[in-house]
Amino acid sequence: MAYPVIEVYTWLVSLYVAALNTIYAVLAVISLVGLFLHLRRKVKGRPVERVGALFSLPVSLLVPAYNEEKTIVKAVRSFLQSDYPQYEVVVVNDGSTDGTLDVLIKEFALYPIKRPFRKVIATAPVRTLYYSRSYPNLVVVDKENGGKADALNAALNVAAYPYVCTLDADSVLERDALAKVMEPFFEERGRAVAVSGVVRLVNGTLVDEFGRVKEVHLPRSSLARLQIVEYFRAFLGARLGFSYLGSLLIASGAFAAFAKEAVVQAGGFSTRTVGEDMEIVVRLKRLSYQAGRPGKVIFVPDPIVWTQAPENLYDLSRQRRRWQRGLAEVIFLHRGCLFNPRYGVCGLFALPYQLLFELLGPVVEAMGYVVVPVAWLFGLINTTGFWVFLWAEVFYGIFVSLLSVLYSELSEKRYATFLEFAVLVIYAVLENFGYRQLTVVWRLQGLMDALRRKRGWAKVERQQI
Repeated sequence: MAYPVIEVYTWLVSLYVAALNTIYAVLAVISLVGLFLHLRRKVKGRPVERVGALFSLPVSLLVPAYNEEKTIVKAVRSFLQSDYPQYEVVVVNDGSTDGTLDVLIKEFALYPIKRPFRKVIATAPVRTLYYSRSYPNLVVVDKENGGKADALNAALNVAAYPYVCTLDADSVLERDALAKVMEPFFEERGRAVAVSGVVRLVNGTLVDEFGRVKEVHLPRSSLARLQIVEYFRAFLGARLGFSYLGSLLIASGAFAAFAKEAVVQAGGFSTRTVGEDMEIVVRLKRLSYQAGRPGKVIFVPDPIVWTQAPENLYDLSRQRRRWQRGLAEVIFLHRGCLFNPRYGVCGLFALPYQLLFELLGPVVEAMGYVVVPVAWLFGLINTTGFWVFLWAEVFYGIFVSLLSVLYSELSEKRYATFLEFAVLVIYAVLENFGYRQLTVVWRLQGLMDALRRKRGWAKVERQQI
């Protein structure tokens, strides 16, 4: 016998989950169309030649670093290998307590300089600027600790060029990625406020001493393999779709480009949230609407940066809790945009989606995982209601994950053997049985952290690249 209240609740949860996964599926289809259109538009020749033909825009790469001794050398070497006409690398040592600064000084022959720069954004005190005897386009800023956003603002103050690109200090950048991510700034002629590329996981890949990815393989860690599927779904299955709908509000801090003046006029990166990469995009969009400009945020599916993923549950849980806390902080900071027609698709769809599905989703899903099976076992709901929930949550999710893995193969065929691709397909199925439910728990904890106004970065332990 079905109890009306519990059955109604079950159907509401099932419809909610079905709506969420339907949005994912629609985005995946739009992403597929967008991917084919992007591949058709690509012209022959190196990306740098296409950019060079249009008079390339000089760009400063901003690299905040805190206790990155294990990864910083290969990361900086990869950035310095970029196939782009004019750029500089600005590394900010944000008060590291390990040997980050020492290895930079040794590996890149750094020497201190007294160079004046405009402090247009307030930051923690800068102690010393360093230039490199080996690389004239490398600048290292040593400053007191102020957090990632503060380090990015210090890099903005020092940056010499009109465009900036944020990168993480545990990442390696493909040589043509910078040219690819800068192309939309030419094509959109001032209409783009941010451009983001693809973040893929370096775990399992072979990286040479110069920071170049030589061979791509799946990592041995099952946890890292599950995250690969998750990243594919987030970037190729969702962000490309959001980009085509004009609703993308996230440009990953691991690889995103901006017009420097726009970021400076907006006040720089916010130190009030650990989601500074999303917050700056939402703020730039908001200011664009207020000024009557388009303010496009564009995702490009083929420029790639490779970054580390946690390979233990403790570090992964800390990372996901931080991401969810950052999302909550950003939505709170920009709550005035929610359901506000003044901000167009951003206020009426993009930000409400982030609130209703990404922020509050874990609450509904967690309750569904507990209530629906228990109610079915005790005969409080009928079998139809149980299977509708299971189909909406699990099988729909498998469909979207499989599509995303397929897109990765269509856009960039990187894995050395078909067997590795086949293994990834298997993990796209397995991801929906346990792993996604675990991320729901972590996101729920992150929401509670935000409600308790928890502070701090919860830094993940790095491994050698």
